[in-house]
Amino acid sequence: MPLEVVLLLAVAPSVRAQVPGDMAPDFRLESLGGDTLRLSDFRGNPVLLNFWATWCPGCREEMSLLTEAWREKHDSGLVVLGVDGRDQEKSLTDVRRLIAKYDVPYPILLDEGGKVRRRYRVFGLPTTVFIDRGGTVRFVNIGPLTRAALQQHVREIMGRP
Repeated sequence: MPLEVVLLLAVAPSVRAQVPGDMAPDFRLESLGGDTLRLSDFRGNPVLLNFWATWCPGCREEMSLLTEAWREKHDSGLVVLGVDGRDQEKSLTDVRRLIAKYDVPYPILLDEGGKVRRRYRVFGLPTTVFIDRGGTVRFVNIGPLTRAALQQHVREIMGRP
């Protein structure tokens, strides 16, 4: 487990993360492109919610995998949303630069005060929440995703339309 994840978990050991079976809390955030999106806008679609920050090495490691998953499954309904912890960033320029570098095609949402991160009880980055078509959390991955884990959990939330 990456050091930043271990340190963050050590600070908050008594607080549990989002767990499978929980309903995914709805939220409303502005995107990097200026649109306002709600999680509930995507009800009926499987959603991969990825909490990340530019300073997080593990977050950068998995960006290509997330982009690949989006490109392969977007036409089948998969929604990928990147949630950037704006309260943990030096500048929005850094966010734009990283998104351009990795040619990220999916929406990047700006969690200005960390409110959504707290609602999802995210204490380590990256954290990816896999949400099924009905809005139920099916899996939470703390730390960088492996290709195998990403593929397995995407298959699970894709289910049948």
